[in-house]
Order: sequence, then C-alpha cells, then structure tokens
Amino acid sequence: MHRGVLVALVFLPVLMAIASGLTPPASALAADARPAYPPTRPLRVAILDSDALPGYATGFFHNEYELAYEVLSSDPLLDVMVLTSGGIDFGFLDSYDIDVLVLIDNLPYEYVNDKIKTWWENGGAIVAFDSSICFLCYVGILPAASAGSNGAGTYWDYSVGDTVTITNPAHPIARGYSGDLYWFWTDVAGYFENVLRGEPEWGHITVVARDAADSNLIAITAYDPPDKGRVAHIWFDVAPDTPNYVPFFPNVLNNAVKWAGKLVMTMSVDVSDPAPVQGDMVELYAYVRDERGYFLPGAKVWAVAGEETVSLRPAVTPPFRFVGLLDTSRLVGEVRIDFYAYFEGLGTLRAWTIITITGRFIVDARLDDATPTEGDVIRAYVRVEDYGHRPVEDATVTIIIGTSTISATHVADGLYIADIDTDGLSGSVSAIVRVEKPGFETKEVPLTFEVKEAPPPPTIPTPTFIPIEYLDLIALAGVGLGFIGLIIGIVALSKK
Repeated sequence: MHRGVLVALVFLPVLMAIASGLTPPASALAADARPAYPPTRPLRVAILDSDALPGYATGFFHNEYELAYEVLSSDPLLDVMVLTSGGIDFGFLDSYDIDVLVLIDNLPYEYVNDKIKTWWENGGAIVAFDSSICFLCYVGILPAASAGSNGAGTYWDYSVGDTVTITNPAHPIARGYSGDLYWFWTDVAGYFENVLRGEPEWGHITVVARDAADSNLIAITAYDPPDKGRVAHIWFDVAPDTPNYVPFFPNVLNNAVKWAGKLVMTMSVDVSDPAPVQGDMVELYAYVRDERGYFLPGAKVWAVAGEETVSLRPAVTPPFRFVGLLDTSRLVGEVRIDFYAYFEGLGTLRAWTIITITGRFIVDARLDDATPTEGDVIRAYVRVEDYGHRPVEDATVTIIIGTSTISATHVADGLYIADIDTDGLSGSVSAIVRVEKPGFETKEVPLTFEVKEAPPPPTIPTPTFIPIEYLDLIALAGVGLGFIGLIIGIVALSKK
C-alpha cells in the first residue's frame, strides 16, 4: 500500500471526530432555525426573437430582443428568457410558466398566433412596442373587433409625434415620470381614443400617456380585462440606438412588464386598537404584497403620526406583515397615521388610517398651608398635564369638599389656583380635585388637610358689687382718715 494512503487511513478517524465536533447535530440546527418568509416568486418573462413579416404587417420593425434582455435580466425580480416562434409552438409559454411576453417592436410567425391568443385568454400578459400593435389587432386581442385586420387607420395610426404627455402619473407604467416625455422620432403607433371608446374593452383601458399635439392619440395604453391577461402598448419602437436617445426606455419597459405581470406593490394597513387611551402602545400593521399576493419582506416600511415616526419590521411568522409600535403618549384626539412602503424597483406607496386617542391627565395638587386654623383662607395649586407632559390650559378644574364645589382658575402653563375658606371646617378634611375636558378621561385626585380649632377669646374680669348699706360707712371712714391726717400735719408744723 502507498505510504501516503496509509497515513490518510490512520488519521481519517481522528479527522472525522474533529469534524463531528465542529458540526452541530441536526436536532440543534432544527431547534435554532427561524421561520422563513414565504418566497416572492420572480416574474417569468419571455422576449420574442422574431424577424417575421407576415402578410398583415405594416410599418418598420426592429427585432432588438438582445437589448430588451439586457435591460430586464438585470432586475432580480425578473426571470427572463428569449423565445422564438418555434419555442412558442413547442408550448414553452406554458411549460416555462411564462407570465409576460414582450413583443419588442416585432411580430411572431402566424402559425403561433392562436397559441399566443389562447395563452393570453388564460391569463398571460403581453407588452407590445410600436408596430407590434399590428399583432394585437390582427389576432383580436385589442380590440377584439379588429380580428383578421391589422387595424391601421381604423383603430390606430403611425401619427404619434416626438412629445407625449403623461396623463396618469399614478399608474405603475408611468412610475417615476410626469409631464412630457421627448423622443427624437415621429410617426409611431398610437391607438385612437375616440374609436376605442366605442369598443367593449374601453371600460378596462387606462390612458397612461397621450400625444402632446393630438390628445386623441393614446401613446401608452394599459388594458386590464377581468378574465384575461393584461396588455400594455407603448408608442415608441426599440432601435439599436434607442437607449442613447430615450433615457426613459429602460424604466418604461421595466415598469410595463411588472404591471402586466402584476408585480406591482400593494399595501393595506391596520392597527391593534383604533381607540386607545393616551400612553397606550398601539401595534401598527402593514400588509405589503404584490398584486399576485406574494409577501415583499424586502420593503422598507415606516409610519408617521403627528411628530412620531415608527419603523415597521417584517414578522417572521404568519400572518406575514410588517409590525411596529406607536407610543401614544404625545398624541391625543383624532390622529391620522400615514404609512409608507418603498421597494427597490417597485417604487413607493402610501396608505393611511385614523385612530382616536382619549387623553389622560397627570394632575399634581398642593396647598400653600396643609394645617390651617379654622377661618383661614388657604390656596390650592393644581398643575395639569397630558400624558406627554404638555400643559393643559383649557380644562375644567374643581375642588369638591362635601357638598361644596370650588372652581379653579387657570393662571398659566397648566397651573390652576383656587382659594378654600376653612370657616366651618375642622379636623381632617378630605377634598377631591376633579379635572375634566372633552376628549379626556376625567381625573380625580385626593387633597387632604388638617384644620386646627380656633383659640378661645380673651377673659374680661367680672366687676365687684358692694351692697348699698355699706356705702355710708365707707364714706365716714374716709372722712375720719382724712381728719386724722390733717391733725398729724398741723402738729408737725408747730414743732418747727
């Protein structure tokens, strides 16, 4: 046996033991695994590669399928392939589960016309540029009444000029554009609006752009029948130098394909509590999906309510949605919540809802003297804020003592004052401070104070009354004492 092989066999068990120690067991991996988001299926797009010029063709055609492939294949949301008429004849539209067929100013061979139409009737979508309008009319897709005719001169004409006006900037095909779009060529294909208005398809047609000089010429047509696939017709053709002169070509192509295949972002919103109390935490929900129903976890979603901005994160468990927490402490009354969702390549959406928040007071009540003497007038200071610590200046503040009610007056910055006369009160007094305002919960807080008993009044001495019969004796004694004093005085003077 070769010496190197022998060494490998000797150390193989050791290497396996080390590897097993570094690799967590399957049970551990299962326990740590997080639920995955449901995958968003890419849109499957087929670009027709065809130089066919069937008998019904009129105008000039450009088979720039490679240019279209270069633009579309760079988008991670699109799974793009190129198909020939032969591939369509083999049934590739169905076997590859194609969502959108792009006719990039070209036509298929006639032997696959019926297969394409049947595929469209079963929900397949078509995006056609310029002269590909001949196919839409000839097979009876748009409008059905044109079946068997290319429709030129009746339903459409090569009359669109070098300037078109976006008339529906909110439509997904026009995403990113408004006003006028300029192109260096003229005489390209556009439907006649006054003619389509008379066809049954008109109720499902949106005019996205018109010729700037002739409003009857539709430059971008978006047809959305309820029981068949969507159809978009774009007025300009795709020549080799188109990207150099038409900077909007890549975006319009991309937008049209995504709209036709229903890869269009949608958003609906909800809240956990439409009528919270100030200070509650309210969960915000945003359901962000495309029109096919696929969850779009890669979206950036946020909401704005007053001065509060909330970021919403995708939930990893059903129901798959974006969730955020709104603190209502600084919000009160009827509040509009605006939700925004942005997805690269799909644009930005906005939705909104209304919640009604009942206010909640924070009340601080104090007295300038909590131990007054009966009869004193004491002052109550009541500071009123909402739950966001903002002063409330138009509340009704009253102080209730037994059956008496005292109204407080607002001074400034949510400070209310009231004077309480303690006359007739004694001992421990329990008062209630009540704060009221429409749209707020009524708040009551206790206010207690101790009224001391007033001191007794000063004592006045009681006068002594002498009976009338003793008054003469008192007077006589007084006269005698006076006489004795007089004699003593005379004797004293005589000795000198």
